[in-house]
Amino acid sequence: MAKLHRFIKLNDRFDSQVFTFLLPAKLVTEKNPETYTKDVVYGYHKWTAIFTRTDVHLGCYLKLLTCCDGMQCQIDFSYTLVNREHFTRNETFIEKGIMFTSESTQHGRKNFVALGEMVERDFSQASGEFLIELEMRKINCSFECYVRLPRETPNSRYSDDSKLESSYFTYGLCDWSISLTPNDGSVQHDEHFTLQLHRHTSFDHICNVRYYVTIGENGAFQSEELDQLVDTTGNGEMYVINGSLYQLARGRSSLRMKITMVSVVTVSEVTLNVSSRSNSRAHLYDKDKQAW
Repeated sequence: MAKLHRFIKLNDRFDSQVFTFLLPAKLVTEKNPETYTKDVVYGYHKWTAIFTRTDVHLGCYLKLLTCCDGMQCQIDFSYTLVNREHFTRNETFIEKGIMFTSESTQHGRKNFVALGEMVERDFSQASGEFLIELEMRKINCSFECYVRLPRETPNSRYSDDSKLESSYFTYGLCDWSISLTPNDGSVQHDEHFTLQLHRHTSFDHICNVRYYVTIGENGAFQSEELDQLVDTTGNGEMYVINGSLYQLARGRSSLRMKITMVSVVTVSEVTLNVSSRSNSRAHLYDKDKQAW
């Protein structure tokens, strides 16, 4: 396994992050078909780096682990094999605008660098291992699905308790869905309806989530960036949209929905007793049991 050596967040407008791994020397000297890294988190998704070898070349791939049907993650990434003597002798390849989906979760290059050159050109460190950097940047993640609209007769009404709900999708290591509810009970004739985001896993904390929603054919409705709190029951804030679901569907039997996720951050609530000096302190512990 390739070990994580260091992690750097560049704090630029593309949210660039660099993961540096130590490749074992046996990857070059022994007939080891591939090695991989432990999961890393970038853009609220889990990824792993995979390093393969042929008889003469080292190959490098990036794999998205948290993907589902309808999910699309577009990202720029690059691999850099670090030269021990000088950075101008590094070997790099860059992939831009690569789309990861449930049908295509892994991308990279099979013939990145020749195995012989890894030794001859001083890529081997003093320990015999190799340093390789994975940079990820400019991620754009969205989920798209179709929700079937129910048929209505002149004497029927849509149930107030029912919801049109999307299938589940994964983001921020949680499962989510979007529901649409007509406010007056009629899918066809109602002039406004309510949109709500639901979280289906990890109920220990409330969380702050930012996202966009596009509904209907050809982007008939596009929301502004929604910044909401999702409570411990998993329900987000309700958002009222003017218009009929059937109008947005443009006469089709199903409604197109696209959710573009921006961020999700867990939030811990702390209650302090302001009337007592001795009790106006809270002790917080993270997942590694470190006190804050």
